Amino acid sequence: MKNKKIIKVLSMFTLLAAFAACSNNAPKTNQASTPSVENVSSDVSTEDSKADEKSIESNNMSTESSDPKASNKVEVTEDEKAVEQVNDGSYITNMLLSKKGERIEDIDAGTTYQIAIEDGNLIVKGTMDYSDGKEDSNGQTNPIEGNEHSFKLADDVIFQAVGGTAKAKMFTQEEFLKYAKEVEDSGLALIIKVENGLVTTVSISS
Repeated sequence: MKNKKIIKVLSMFTLLAAFAACSNNAPKTNQASTPSVENVSSDVSTEDSKADEKSIESNNMSTESSDPKASNKVEVTEDEKAVEQVNDGSYITNMLLSKKGERIEDIDAGTTYQIAIEDGNLIVKGTMDYSDGKEDSNGQTNPIEGNEHSFKLADDVIFQAVGGTAKAKMFTQEEFLKYAKEVEDSGLALIIKVENGLVTTVSISS
């Protein structure tokens, strides 16, 4: 009888030991491999933020490309620096290429070193003097500012060479530019007459 009780007790201990061993060998939950709700939320928020930044950048690029000012930038050219002269009267200078636009000190007169015609405008580079042509001015001239001067030509502008009592020699625009090149360092006077804001006569005078 006692042997049966001992065997029963040993059997119970054996069962308990086996159960304990099974519990220890059971697989543990891998907490490190399972992201927390907070980490997932943070990752999603970061991705959304990057997506928003890319969207804003894309929109900015689209706005810049559609901006008419960005596509129509205009560079200032040499001729656009020229001062446009529109006051009625006479503009005078002397054709002296060697002076490079410097004024003649002993007679206080301007000089020009380049004459051109572009898009209906006479461009004179150098120093010039101006006379309003009024009777009370007594032919007095005054220096004008700038080293490049632009004059809008009238449709019927006259190009000519004059001197003394000889009859004026008329030129076409091309002939005038050729003649001006021939006498560019001669000291002859260049006289430009403006009426109603337009050049009516361009003269090379001796």
